[in-house]
Amino acid sequence: MTSSAASTSAGKKKQVPPSAPSSLPGELRVSSTFPTERVLAVWCPDWPVLAAGGEPGVASAVIEKGRIFVCTPAARAAGVRRGQRLRDAQARCPWLRLYPRDPMRDNRLFEAVVACVAEVVADPEVVYPGLLVAPARGAARYHGGELPLTRIIIERVTGRLGYPVRCGISDGFFSAVQAAYSGRIVPVGESAAFLAELPVSRLGDGGAAVLTRLGLRTLGDFAALPRNVVASRWGEQLALAHDLASGKPARFFPAAKGMSAVTVERDLDPPIDRVDGASFVARSLAEELHGMLRRRGLGCTRVVVEARAEDGAVRSRVWRSVDARVLSVAAMVDRVRWQVAGWLESGELRSGLVWLRLVADETVLDAGRQLSLWGERGGEGDRRSRISQVLSRLEGMLGPDGVLVGVLGGGRDPISRVRWLPWNSGIEGKSPDFADPWPGSLPSPSPSTVWDPPRRAVVSTAAGEVVRVDGRLRLSGSPQWFSFEGESFPVTAWAGPWPFDERWWDAGSARRGVRLQLVTADGMAWLVSSRNGGWVAEGRYD
Repeated sequence: MTSSAASTSAGKKKQVPPSAPSSLPGELRVSSTFPTERVLAVWCPDWPVLAAGGEPGVASAVIEKGRIFVCTPAARAAGVRRGQRLRDAQARCPWLRLYPRDPMRDNRLFEAVVACVAEVVADPEVVYPGLLVAPARGAARYHGGELPLTRIIIERVTGRLGYPVRCGISDGFFSAVQAAYSGRIVPVGESAAFLAELPVSRLGDGGAAVLTRLGLRTLGDFAALPRNVVASRWGEQLALAHDLASGKPARFFPAAKGMSAVTVERDLDPPIDRVDGASFVARSLAEELHGMLRRRGLGCTRVVVEARAEDGAVRSRVWRSVDARVLSVAAMVDRVRWQVAGWLESGELRSGLVWLRLVADETVLDAGRQLSLWGERGGEGDRRSRISQVLSRLEGMLGPDGVLVGVLGGGRDPISRVRWLPWNSGIEGKSPDFADPWPGSLPSPSPSTVWDPPRRAVVSTAAGEVVRVDGRLRLSGSPQWFSFEGESFPVTAWAGPWPFDERWWDAGSARRGVRLQLVTADGMAWLVSSRNGGWVAEGRYD
């Protein structure tokens, strides 16, 4: 049985429920040996949209890399989904309001929510902007029970800040987070029954894909498998996921009891009052902390960020890992950057930082990574490691968008197929939409030289008349001459036309015309397209 807690105010529920970010809480590294603990989880649905200024009743979405990152209930009711390509979302919901993703903005505004919750419960821990957890037992005893506790938090956050919020309480971290998605209080000892009906997607991408291929649909299906079979077949990570699905109380815990926390700190002179400056220092501290932990065979799963300002003000915040692996150097730097931005831009710290400290508050034994058969030292893996270190330092100096790498993506023309993404985006070589079908796309091969923007050109007939394209995308004559940058070349062969009709729903960016491939007498091949009654050269085949 479960008892229901209000989502936005006591006794009220939304008709279109927010979508739980299934790829986050299920990817946690946990231990099943921790004693039973009641955990409170506080979740602000669709937080990035709310932080950007969107409203739950208005179709709005936050976008990242051309895809929907988070959307409101009104947008989901219109057919918009997380991970959807932007053009598909706009085709389903042309009135969709769009906002760019800004993690620092999300965390800066979430600080107010954390402060509200901290007035009611002790030691709240931020999992990511939009979700926090805290021990529930003491606060529930003080406020007269778990249900009154959740109501007090909801009333404070909703009444003071105006944000919708959901609370969940259950045995252990994972179950509490899942309970928060539906605004429930799970009675003691009933977390296994509660989790059994949930889909395996709540375990995150790493485990869900394997389980789905096996025909397992719910956490209960997965929990029914013998744990030793899961461990021997798929290893430690899915065995830990099996503990979660079974409802065993689980949370992060120090790898060795009695071991002092690993700490690194830095005095800052002159004081730092800019986020980019703090990011550079955080990179150095994170690398030092990561190295100290690796020498002990440990990885950090919970880090405490502490800062002191010139005027003596001290601030501290706990960040918990939401990744299947331990916190990497880049992940630590992200959390420090978000947190410092929140403190500085919200006015909590009114002067420059003079001291910064990172504490590995919770650690686990780090199994490391599998090397190749012949090892990596001195080979390609070692070179990639050195390159990664250099790019990490550049990113620390220039910011997350200062170091970009080119990847090949899906698209209908050569320009749209090249994407420049932040180096630390986790995408290498090809973007996720590379393999998607692209009706109307050009056949292979692609031009070796692509101009952005395309350069003006002229395609004409043997009589010297410019080849025109009519309303039905037909050519007025056969291309016989190609003029480009002051020179004219006879056309010896050509292919096409390939019509395109793009973004027809948006008058400002709609494009309609044809593309041709031309081979000129000098042996060069060209890609041209019609535009505004004329022609442009998009690329050249060298």
